[in-house]
Amino acid sequence: MGVTGKELSEAQLAELTRDQHRQLRPATQENVALAVATIESMVTARRYERTGTFALKVPDFDSHSASRRFLRRLNRVIDRPTMASANAFFEYLGNARLDYGAREAAIIAKRKQFVAAREAMRLAKRAYLLEKGDFYGGRVRVSPEEKLA
Repeated sequence: MGVTGKELSEAQLAELTRDQHRQLRPATQENVALAVATIESMVTARRYERTGTFALKVPDFDSHSASRRFLRRLNRVIDRPTMASANAFFEYLGNARLDYGAREAAIIAKRKQFVAAREAMRLAKRAYLLEKGDFYGGRVRVSPEEKLA
């Protein structure tokens, strides 16, 4: 059975409540600058490229939900900086964007070529084995993964 609220002390209950409802950093100029500094250090460490421009200011919002979305993105980029979280944060500041560096983009392109060539090789091997059949007096050996193709 789970623990009910009556079995917890007030301090334990406050700790659980605080963990469940984490307070977000406020949207201040200092926190926006901290987020941008975090992104810039990530760009340097991971050799990303930043394109476009952005304004280093807290944007104005039409609704409370829009300001909450900005706060979530601000806190996410400070806590766990990734390319996706940085690009989501930059949507509010301007038209800046992070992209892979030239070397990483070349590696990704080569990987795509390799995967396509590997699949073509598997299909060619399967066609060869089906054509060969029992010609050499042995049984056709097709691996289970090639049977599924």
